[in-house]
Amino acid sequence: MERGVSAFEKTGRGRAVGILGGTFDPVHFGHLRAAVEARDKLQVDDLRLIPTGRPAHRVQPVASAEQRLEMVRLAIAGCSGLQVDDREVRRPGAGRAWFPVRRTG
Repeated sequence: MERGVSAFEKTGRGRAVGILGGTFDPVHFGHLRAAVEARDKLQVDDLRLIPTGRPAHRVQPVASAEQRLEMVRLAIAGCSGLQVDDREVRRPGAGRAWFPVRRTG
């Protein structure tokens, strides 16, 4: 890639990424359906499901952050264009949706 020329400028479109965050305690069909619908309607290249490590808005989930992360991994296995993102699980402190948005790329 040429210096100073972004992928967006070169191709007319950067890599479009969608984000669906949540507690996913447990992950269920509604989460998956919303993810697939968002991916398709918004025509994003990837839709990232981001389980929160420690929710700021509610009591701690029954399942641990690692268990919820693994549930999401298993649920989206084989689903094209869906990815799990572990950045909120790895981050200390209470989760906030805008943290991953600022760091997604």
